[in-house]
Amino acid sequence: ISTKTRRFLEKQIQSKVGFEMSLKYEKLIRKMTLAEKAIMMSGKNTWETVDFGKYGIPSMVMSDGPHGLRRQA
Repeated sequence: ISTKTRRFLEKQIQSKVGFEMSLKYEKLIRKMTLAEKAIMMSGKNTWETVDFGKYGIPSMVMSDGPHGLRRQA
């Protein structure tokens, strides 16, 4: 198999996987109430998102800026 063909096939697979993941998350978002969506956007605290166990969504630590995460106690 040529390098060009292999790259083409890899892109097709990545595209399909990305599309399937997108559908999965769209379905989850549709199930959430407006209040749950608002809570998710406001977060647990300055650094973490709220976890939603009933949707299988864990809490995540967030970071922004060019210096990455600089979490202070």
